[in-house]
Amino acid sequence: MAGLRTAPDPTTGLTAKRNNGLLGKIRGPYKNRIHPLQRVLSRIEMSPQGCWLFLGAQIRGYGSVPNALTSQFANRIVWEYTVGPVPDGLELDHLCRVRHCVNPTHLEPVTHKENLRRGRAFAPNPDTLRRRAQTLCKRGHPLSDPNVYLYQGHRHCLACGRLRKIKARATLKS
Repeated sequence: MAGLRTAPDPTTGLTAKRNNGLLGKIRGPYKNRIHPLQRVLSRIEMSPQGCWLFLGAQIRGYGSVPNALTSQFANRIVWEYTVGPVPDGLELDHLCRVRHCVNPTHLEPVTHKENLRRGRAFAPNPDTLRRRAQTLCKRGHPLSDPNVYLYQGHRHCLACGRLRKIKARATLKS
């Protein structure tokens, strides 16, 4: 039982035996094994921002708890035991933007599309920011509405495209 606290943690007030009633809901075949929720609660540290930071194993920054044949995300385990099951078709979004936070008040079930949109809005790719700020192409043509087209999500200059076609035709003729 390594990692389990026997005295209450001063920051969370949780112990392996007394945990504010969260483990009272546990049923099933966990008599001789540590329940996943107990593993999560034994590895939580409180941050000044109110996040419950999971200090155990992580996969791509998300807290992960090993289970019989697979692993579960720590935030999902805490959500299911404090709030209830995540509705079908939804996933948990971290409102605090801290991936290893397991505080259920910092989580919200959203669609995958919405989760991706929120993630990009918070931390877009630096190249995307640079392209958005561009007003001229590399040859000095304006990247405004009549001179621009979208291809694979990026703006391209029509004037430069015309010049490329003229150059390609000239090389074919010669």
